[in-house]
Amino acid sequence: MRLISPLLFLLVLWPMAGAVAQTPHSRSVIVVPDESGPPEEPKPPNKPPTSAKLPEGESRLDNSAGLKLDFAAGNDFSVGSKLTFKISTEQPGYLVLVDVDSEGKLTQIYPNVYSPQATTDSLATINLLKPGQTMTVPDPTSEASFEFVASPPRGVGMVVAMLSDKPVQVIDLPDVPANMTGQHAADEYLRSATRSLKILPDGDSGQLQDPKWSFATKFYSIH
Repeated sequence: MRLISPLLFLLVLWPMAGAVAQTPHSRSVIVVPDESGPPEEPKPPNKPPTSAKLPEGESRLDNSAGLKLDFAAGNDFSVGSKLTFKISTEQPGYLVLVDVDSEGKLTQIYPNVYSPQATTDSLATINLLKPGQTMTVPDPTSEASFEFVASPPRGVGMVVAMLSDKPVQVIDLPDVPANMTGQHAADEYLRSATRSLKILPDGDSGQLQDPKWSFATKFYSIH
């Protein structure tokens, strides 16, 4: 996925070696303001591709917070479909959602520049997820002014929910190697990259902080 415009928040993580800044690549799912509507659906090929096979099961490692991620309506989408996510946790933390498309391109989709909390709450709590609540992204009942819309490239991608026990709003991670996409190896690669990130100190201590992460991953197919 990609964002139409850059995030409003300051980068608060020290990136791993080889990490890259978010750039406007084409993504499987794009974030668009709701007033603009979904992108125009391209003409289908002569022989529509069948839905790709999704990896079975999901990793139960690195999830001490009991983080859960689900699609609101299945995980098989045609181009132009709108996507909604449901996220919950058993322990409080700061939520970040990233998308990796079928070509390995990665982008952060939440928090994003259209999140209503970006201007109504303090920076430290804009993405705080508390136990006992289910967060809907985007939330149709809030002031959210964005949508997630499925778009090419077709194939198997994944969305990864990341929960940090320390405040963080923006992460900087590399794209996933193309030979891993659509496999559990892509999930493992991304988790390893995330665990290497450090949070910059907010005081004069100069001591980098090691956040404790929990992960939940869902694969999806776009056809």
